Amino acid sequence: MTQEEVKEVKPTKEVKEVKEAKESDMLSDKFLSFKITFSSAYVPDKEYEDAKQKLRQMQNEFTSMLKDFEKLPTTAAALADGNLSLVKSMQKCIWMSGNEGTATTQLMNATQAFQDMKIQTKKFENKLHDQLLVPLKTYYEQFVMLSNRVKVCDARRSYFNYFTKRVEKIEAKKPEKQKGLDVEKGHLLFWRQEYFYLRDELIADITKLLSDSENVMVPIIRVCINHIMNLFGSFKECCFKLGEFANEIPSTAACVNYVVQAYSDSFEKEQNVQKRREAEMPSQPPQKIEEHLPPTQPEKEDISNDEDQKKEDDEVPVVDKEVEPEEKGASTKEVEVDHKKEPKEVSKAVKSVQVIKDYDAQNEAELTLRVGDTFDVTDWSDDEFWVGTLGGKTGKFPQNCIMAFN
Repeated sequence: MTQEEVKEVKPTKEVKEVKEAKESDMLSDKFLSFKITFSSAYVPDKEYEDAKQKLRQMQNEFTSMLKDFEKLPTTAAALADGNLSLVKSMQKCIWMSGNEGTATTQLMNATQAFQDMKIQTKKFENKLHDQLLVPLKTYYEQFVMLSNRVKVCDARRSYFNYFTKRVEKIEAKKPEKQKGLDVEKGHLLFWRQEYFYLRDELIADITKLLSDSENVMVPIIRVCINHIMNLFGSFKECCFKLGEFANEIPSTAACVNYVVQAYSDSFEKEQNVQKRREAEMPSQPPQKIEEHLPPTQPEKEDISNDEDQKKEDDEVPVVDKEVEPEEKGASTKEVEVDHKKEPKEVSKAVKSVQVIKDYDAQNEAELTLRVGDTFDVTDWSDDEFWVGTLGGKTGKFPQNCIMAFN
C-alpha cells in the first residue's frame, strides 16, 4: 500500500471531528472524556515518561515554594501587629484607670517602636511581591501550560495505541479476512504523526524550562536573603529602642490585689448542697394520688354514641378511688370528675417562700433573688433548682437560697 493510497483513505466520523478540532479545544471535557472501548496496546516511550515525571515534580516543588513565600510577609506582619495591639490595649487600660504619667510615656515609646516595626514589615511585603512573587508566578505559569499540553499529548497517545492494537489484530487474521485494514492503517498513520509531533515539542520545552530554573532561582534566592537581612536589621533597631524602654521600667513584680468582696457561702462546694437543703427545708406534704381507671361498659357505649363530642374534648375523666377503712369488704367508690367543668386546683401546687440568701441569675432562664423577697414556688420536683414566679417572671433558682414554706 503506497503513501498516496493511505492519504485517500477516508477516516471515520469520530476521527474527522478530532482532526477539525484545534489544539486549544482538545482540553475540553468532551475530548478528554472520550474513552476507547477496545483495550489499547501500550506503546512504551521512556523519554516522554521521564520528561512528564520531571515536569510534575518541579511543578509540585514550585507550588509548595509559592505557598511558603506568601507566608513570609504574613508571618512578619503578624509579629509586629500582635505586639502593637497588645501595647495599645495596655495603654488604654492605664488611661481608663486615671494613672497618667511616667507609665503612659513609657508605653507611648514602646508603641512607637512597634509601629516602626510594622512599617518595615510592610516594606518587606511589597518588595517580596514585586521582586520575588511576580517572577516566580510568571515562571510557574509555564509549568501549568505544559501540564495542559501533556493532557492533549496523552489523549493523542491513547488513540495511537488504540489503532496500533487494531491493526495488529486485523493483520493476525488470514489475508482474505483482513477487512478494513487499509482504513485502520490510515487512522494509525494520522494519530502517529499527531502524537510524535506534539511529543517532541513537549520534551524540548520541558527540557528548556527545567534548564532555565537555575537562571531564575539563584537571583531570587539572592534577593530573598537581602530582603530578610534588611528586615532583621530594621527589627534590630526597633529591639534596641525596646531595650532602652525596658531598662527605664522599674524591675518590680506584678502586684495583684484581690479586691472583690463576696459571701463565703457563694464558694460552697457542690457536695454540701444536699446537706444544707435537708437541714433548711421541711419534708414536702404528701400529695393526693389519682388513679386513672378504664371506662366501664356503659361508659364505652356513651363514648361510641358521642364520637364528635370526644374529638372536641380529648381529656379522659379521672376516677378517684376512695376506700372507707371502717367497713370490711367495702366496695370501691368510683367518682367521675369532669375536668372541663371542674379545672384542676393549680393553687395547691403553689407555695409562698422567702429568700434567705442573694443569688444572681446565670442566664435568662433563672431568677435573681435578694434577701427578703417573697414569691411563689410552682415546681419543686428537681433536687437542686426549683421553679418559681417573682415579679411576673417565671424561672429557676437554687433551692438553698430560700427558707421553709409559709
